[in-house]
Amino acid sequence: MRALVVLVWLVPALAFADADNRPQDRFSFALSVSNATRGDVEGVGTPVDTISGFGWETSYWPNDYLGIAYDFEYLKIPTDDPGMAAIRQSTNTGLGASAVVAIPLRYVQPYAGVWGGLRYNFVNGDSRGVNPTWAPRAGLNIYVNRNLRFFAQWESVPLESDAASDLGNVVSVGARWSPDVFHRQRALTKFSAVWGFAVMSVGLWAATSALAGN
Repeated sequence: MRALVVLVWLVPALAFADADNRPQDRFSFALSVSNATRGDVEGVGTPVDTISGFGWETSYWPNDYLGIAYDFEYLKIPTDDPGMAAIRQSTNTGLGASAVVAIPLRYVQPYAGVWGGLRYNFVNGDSRGVNPTWAPRAGLNIYVNRNLRFFAQWESVPLESDAASDLGNVVSVGARWSPDVFHRQRALTKFSAVWGFAVMSVGLWAATSALAGN
């Protein structure tokens, strides 16, 4: 009898969780804000200025051990840094994809991997060109509920055209959200939403890059 009561109690809970276990429901959408410290010309040593920015990400987690994502990132050096007057209006925008491996723990999910894509660099409005590059990435997801994870993430990105110099240690914080309103949609609608966010990422990259060049 006791086993039957437990089973009756579990069935609704399992049915409620099944929707989240469907492959098409494993997408998350994220916004983040970033702060970076820039090394010396060799990319090491004492930071010489501080950079702020924001990011937009769409990620897919097929299981608790793997994540793939595409994202847009914008970084801006403050204009009131007298020590960096020559390049104080530098802007760096990135558009690319990443793959990470993760370790699911009870309350947190550390992960690490690599980002690859295109970075557009400007110095005082002058373009340094679009440069293909890659960057190491590591972070920590913090479970809030079944749909929401806060995260903190680190990556090392080149801030100028030369990927071997002027590296920035970028630390981002944000939230990855997989809302119920997305889960309730038809598969075709979900695909359209994910495709739309991809187009949005490209649009944001193009718009901020165009503004940086003016």
